[in-house]
Amino acid sequence: MSAPSPGWPASPGPWWTRGRAGLALSLLAISVIYALRMDDVAGLMVDDAWYIVLAKALAQGEGYRLISSSTSQILPAVPPGFPALLAPIALAVPQFPDHVIWMKLLSVAAVFAAGAICWDDFTRHRAVAPAPATLIVAATLLTPAIVFLATSTVMAESVFMLVQVAAIVSVEKIMRRPADDARAPIHAAILAAAAMLIRSAAVALVVAAIAYLLIARRWRQTAVFAGVLALGLLPWTIYAAVHEPTDDERSAHGGTIAYSYSRLLTAPRLEDPSQGVAVAATTLGRMAGNLTVVLSRDLGAVLVPALYRGPDESGLEVISVGRPGLGNMGIASGTMIVSTILGAIMIIGWIGVARERLAMPALVIAATLPMIAPVSGQTLRYLIPLTPYLLLFSWHGLRSPVVGRLLLLVVIGLHALDHAGYIHQKLTAVPQWIDDWHQVRSVLTWIDQNVPPDGTIATTNPGLIYLGSNRRTRAIDAMRRNWAHWKADGVRYVVSTVPGSELPIKSLGWRLRFRSGRGGLWVVEIED
Repeated sequence: MSAPSPGWPASPGPWWTRGRAGLALSLLAISVIYALRMDDVAGLMVDDAWYIVLAKALAQGEGYRLISSSTSQILPAVPPGFPALLAPIALAVPQFPDHVIWMKLLSVAAVFAAGAICWDDFTRHRAVAPAPATLIVAATLLTPAIVFLATSTVMAESVFMLVQVAAIVSVEKIMRRPADDARAPIHAAILAAAAMLIRSAAVALVVAAIAYLLIARRWRQTAVFAGVLALGLLPWTIYAAVHEPTDDERSAHGGTIAYSYSRLLTAPRLEDPSQGVAVAATTLGRMAGNLTVVLSRDLGAVLVPALYRGPDESGLEVISVGRPGLGNMGIASGTMIVSTILGAIMIIGWIGVARERLAMPALVIAATLPMIAPVSGQTLRYLIPLTPYLLLFSWHGLRSPVVGRLLLLVVIGLHALDHAGYIHQKLTAVPQWIDDWHQVRSVLTWIDQNVPPDGTIATTNPGLIYLGSNRRTRAIDAMRRNWAHWKADGVRYVVSTVPGSELPIKSLGWRLRFRSGRGGLWVVEIED
């Protein structure tokens, strides 16, 4: 076990943070919050509806394709790892949304397992005493964005965080083995491949791992790692190449699910990725804006999101923090200053501790920033799986165990108050996210009762409409341009599940069939 670095005495801390018993007690207390925040909402993120659709396709033996599509049932852009994990649940409990809670329990288990792995790594290999290690893990697991993604969505971030943390630990384990050892790089490569098959964002993990081994001049182990990684990804690479959809098929289906990650990076607008490649000036401006948002908004949204919004919106920073036009949380000058200060503390913690400067967590974060710089959507989701390391660097950056512990206690306290406020509203009223779900359920009920079983729907959320109504769907991309194509293809209904969205222009020819009371969701029928 590594000894604490000079200036960082190992404080025993209060009894409830000592050793594994303190960790277990903390995890037990945090699990109560997760249980109270659990709900049956799924699909509102759009991406999580797609994950469930793909899990259903695998469970039914229909292959890895978009079985919801009213056009060609194309191969999706996302890798198959997370839907494959959900498929056994979809097989055991086929009906949506009956299986949603079980799918969320998978995410919750992954979050807690990631926390346990981090605690063990921090105390054994990063010279963090048990007390602050427990506080870092508690702050991570209480992060509202993480709790929200695990309990109110069926997103891949929780499982991805677990696999990424395990891969980081496994890569660093290579350096504690002889230079001719092959087993450690094989294990690390398998975990890295698993991460890549869950989220393409794991490319930052792969780049960091190879850089880490090359810096240490572990040439043979680098070759073993790269070779096993390539072999692990080869089946999916071949399958994706063989079943790659054409541009016409992608355009006919619509939505970001039909386009590759590289295509989304270069698209002028996320809402319509079919429209060519962004000009250099647009891409450079987006990169500068994204990196500014990461420093001045995203880091604060991870550590102190309670300063951004009320507890009724707990976790919604995941979809409401971003560049202008993508989100409105964190735009106040005070919160931007706080986020920037926290970023500066993290940078100090990164470069100020010799053992961490070129360690895997730092390299993964360094590789993540250029990867997310050109994205056309929110950047916060890429940082959420890195939360334990962002907190670790914040603790290091304060250069004092007392002040560092105080910061962690403040973060935990803010998170706890945030969850208490949300749970209170959930028990006494209806939080916004759950109310949005009720509105969508009313749309699904109307569709089930009024749209013919063979009716085709163009919608803002094709996966969710298919899951809730079993009607074939396609995505709304460039409504005015595609309206005539929809009519020609037999699309009769257009549905919006976006609160407050505007109705189509009247000249297109439609009649309103349904509109929800509070959310403003609507169904229109295309007129002949």
